[in-house]
Amino acid sequence: FDRLDQVQKDKPGHWKLWRGKLVSERFWDSLCEAERLVGQEVDSCVSEANVLEPGWSQVIFNQAVHLWRVQKQQVAEKKEVKKGKEKEKKEEAKAEKRKEVEAKLAEEQKAREEKLAAKAT
Repeated sequence: FDRLDQVQKDKPGHWKLWRGKLVSERFWDSLCEAERLVGQEVDSCVSEANVLEPGWSQVIFNQAVHLWRVQKQQVAEKKEVKKGKEKEKKEEAKAEKRKEVEAKLAEEQKAREEKLAAKAT
């Protein structure tokens, strides 16, 4: 389904490029061939489903597409969660570094003040 989805997404844009002679004939032919092969795979799967269980050919493809979309959504959600955790870790690291710098600056300021106090006496 990933290949089918990619071919379906790519073809309209590449068709415009091919029509404007911005991509080669060879590239366009390879895209059409990929679309044909994916179509054959889908047809083969649907036919096989009908052999296994009569009538499945009418529902199996839709169910498979639905499951693929659900899985794709779950993967995207996991990536978002992971990205959020990474961002949170970076923010925590920044906050920790900021605290260290502030503590060091405060220590340096205190040392300067003590030196000035010592000079004044």
